[in-house]
Amino acid sequence: KPLKYPGIFRRARLMLIHKVDLLPHTRFDVAAAAADARRVNPDIELLETSCLGEPGLGAWLAWLETRIREKREPGTSR
Repeated sequence: KPLKYPGIFRRARLMLIHKVDLLPHTRFDVAAAAADARRVNPDIELLETSCLGEPGLGAWLAWLETRIREKREPGTSR
């Protein structure tokens, strides 16, 4: 709910949409949520994940590993 809680999304670096395998059974609109988040924070990244199959958790884990490396290596964090 990016427009309901803009402060959170303004500071966020990532918006994680989890359980995308359930999307066919919901009325959730990923594109609309992404557009709302980018209205609040144009630089926010968006990742879709699922534990039951593709896209899996690999991209999220890679994102986390990158942020950890940035914290450890001076001059590379945002």
